[in-house]
Amino acid sequence: TPAVVLSGMLVLVTAVIVLAEARTRGRARYARLGSGAARLAARISMKRKTFPAYGALGLLGAASLGVPLVSMGYWLSVGRSGEFDLPQIVEAVGGSLLLAGGGAVFTMLLALPVGLLAARHTGRLPGLLERATYLGHAVPAIVVALSLVFFTVRYAFDFYLSVPLVVFAYAVLFLPLAVGAVRASAAQSPPVFEEVARSLGRAPRQVLRTITLPLAAPGIAAGTALVFLAAMKELTATLVLHPTGMDTLAIRLWSETSTRSYAAAAPYAALLMLVSVIPTYLLGRDRRRTGDDLPEATQGHPATVEPSGQAQARDTPWLGSSTYQSSLHAEAVHR
Repeated sequence: TPAVVLSGMLVLVTAVIVLAEARTRGRARYARLGSGAARLAARISMKRKTFPAYGALGLLGAASLGVPLVSMGYWLSVGRSGEFDLPQIVEAVGGSLLLAGGGAVFTMLLALPVGLLAARHTGRLPGLLERATYLGHAVPAIVVALSLVFFTVRYAFDFYLSVPLVVFAYAVLFLPLAVGAVRASAAQSPPVFEEVARSLGRAPRQVLRTITLPLAAPGIAAGTALVFLAAMKELTATLVLHPTGMDTLAIRLWSETSTRSYAAAAPYAALLMLVSVIPTYLLGRDRRRTGDDLPEATQGHPATVEPSGQAQARDTPWLGSSTYQSSLHAEAVHR
């Protein structure tokens, strides 16, 4: 059918792009392996171009935020369909939080092994697993939803129009967001910490729990926030697969705007924008921390050579703590 052909073309284009990205990336590593202080890139002064640049960015922000806010304020103030149905709004918020939260957690659980494997190993299998996650993201949401409807009606009717079905659809659609965040965060953490722990007798599960996951925590949080934000505003798959009687903010917004009740739709649009502030804050917080916590003396100066143990302890405070060092030493002596 035409729908299958179009979906296949999208998958083919995505496969070509993913393969090109993999060839460009190659076997590059992003973690600093040597000792010494990190040296930040020098800042270039824009001089007279500073204010025009800030002005252009300000106009972009005003257009992206100001226009929707002005429109919502207008319809809330002059519209006749603006009577608030508070119980319905609360129900929509609860449904959105349930589906988006469950989808974000489930998607991250699936993304963790794939992202960590792709960051630590450069073989064909890890690369193939990582690239396979992008294929579901390339297929339109309506195709994913109808495929799940067909499967559940024939083989798993108990899951038809259920919360787990919507959560699984979110995982298929947004898994690349979580995998990319986990891989990027894990790739920036030096693998030498894990190798040292293994050489001192730590089990793989202990290394994963005490070293790998804490180092990848910023990426895990960012990926979860991205999936949560994407799931909150997802409409197509949610509209087809959501349980009967359950509403979400996106569904209510679509329902009201389809009948031209723009004033009634304004509260749902405002809540969607409000909810998006939380993931945006979480994403920006980790980015602001990058480089800001380094001592001022290390910015713009050549790196100094330190003993490997001191450099690792300075870069990772918990590795240089007396409690951690004592426990590893005692375990090594015992063995």
